[in-house]
Formats: sequence, C-alpha cells, structure tokens
Amino acid sequence: MSLLLSQARHKGPYRTQGLGRRGRENRDFRPETGRSFSEGASLAAFRLAFIGRMSKDSSMRTRTNAELFIVESLTLENEKDNWQEGDIIARMLQLAGKKETRYYYIRTSRELKKIIHLFGQSQHRYLHISCHANESDFSTTFDAVQYAELGKMLRPHLRGKRVFVSACEMANKSLAKELFGKSGLLSLIGPRTDIPFDDAAAFWVSFYHLMFKTDECRMTRSHLINRKVTAFAQDRRPPERLSSIYEIDSRKELRKRINQLSELYGVGMRYFAKTDSGFESLPVHRPISAN
Repeated sequence: MSLLLSQARHKGPYRTQGLGRRGRENRDFRPETGRSFSEGASLAAFRLAFIGRMSKDSSMRTRTNAELFIVESLTLENEKDNWQEGDIIARMLQLAGKKETRYYYIRTSRELKKIIHLFGQSQHRYLHISCHANESDFSTTFDAVQYAELGKMLRPHLRGKRVFVSACEMANKSLAKELFGKSGLLSLIGPRTDIPFDDAAAFWVSFYHLMFKTDECRMTRSHLINRKVTAFAQDRRPPERLSSIYEIDSRKELRKRINQLSELYGVGMRYFAKTDSGFESLPVHRPISAN
C-alpha cells in the first residue's frame, strides 16, 4: 500500500507528502481549489479501483510498440521508375533514429499473408500500406485482393493498432467495415481521392516525422493513471475508461497533424475511428481541390 501511496504523488501545483516509513501522520492533499482531503484513504483507494477498471478494458491490455511496419506493392512500371514511397519513408525514419521500422516490398497475395503474420508478431503499433486500389479491392504487383480477404488476414492482428493506407480511394467505408468491429483497430487513415506519388511521399514523410516527434511518454499507462487521479482530486468525478482518455488525446494529435499537412500539400484525407458500436468518420480538413 505504501508503494501505491508514493506513486499517487503529483508534481507541479499538486504536492503531497505521503506516509513515513515509521508511521508519521497523513498530510493533507491540497489542490489549488482550496479543498483538502486525506491522501491515504481517498487517493490510494481511487488508484486501486482505477487500475482494476483499466485491467478489464480489453483495448488497453494489448502491449504495442510505437513503431512503423510498412508493406508496399506497386506495378512493374512503378518499380522501374523507382517510385517506392514506402522505402523513402523507412529510410527517413532510420535517419530519425527509428531503427525498429520494418519495410517489406511484395508482389503477390501469398507474400502478403506471410508479411501480415510478421506484422502481428512484431507488435508494431502502426501499419502503413502503399499500393494501388479502388473502392472494392487493392492490387499487389501480380494479384488483386478483395477487402473482405484483406480484412480476414488483418483482423487477428489489429487490436490497439492503427492502419494508414497510401492508395487511391482505399480509405473508404468498404474497407473500414472489414477492419473494425471486434478487431480492436483504433483508426484507419488515408487519401480521399487519387494522389500523385510525389505528394504522397511528401505527405507521409512529413506526417510520420512529426508524429514520432510527439512526446509519446504522455500516453503511457502510468501517466494516464496519474491524470485521472489529478482529475479526481479536483472535482471527485468518477473515473472514465482509460482507453477513452487515450483515444481523445490521440485523435486530437492525429487530426491536428492531418489538417496541417492536408492544407499544406492539398491532399484530401479520410479518418475512420473506433467507436463502441463500430466506427465513425471524423471530420478533417478538405482542400478545395479534393473531391
């Protein structure tokens, strides 16, 4: 219990002095609002209850790594022209110190199945797919893959993860229906319409560079618990699901970056996000040139 009490301390305007090892009396926890209450009973009990609720939240039990897994497949002509966007992204992230970034170039649906299995084993949080696509399927170099088939491959590996697609019209409701549901996928993001190779490469390099610069420590398990303890100290509100707090912060950051880059590069984007009942389409900046 003393360990829990020591972990419940806060920095900044919320200062506490916990129980001493020889049984010194509790100190009052005094927020700036002027109210006070016993740290020993209230905060420790709250923290235990909140951790218990968090452990039951399936969307937060999956441990993932803040790393990018890239799968790319283009036409033979694209290969000849060296238009491999995914390779550019991977090399940029290597320069930025993201040594665990994985990049795979494939040509067949058979290879795709094997690489998706590797994605599941990696526990990388972000999946980037670069290919050609339309409203109902996408293409490897030699095969067409229906979204229903892709969903069957990916769903077992999507809990607590995000999918980014760099393909014309691939970020649509048909694909979203196949990927969300009980899979635990957090979001699906990609271009709204056709996108030139140079714009796509510039957009995604900038997007990942900015996103990985974000202080991800503020999204850690212990930090989110402490945020809720602070909120409880301020107004005694009951704890929300930890995953909902995580998602609110993550969505704000993602939408902020998408809006900035969409306006900068004139690229229209779609953002599908997980809900309790399935998924929803979130509003993002839509350039005038985007249909």
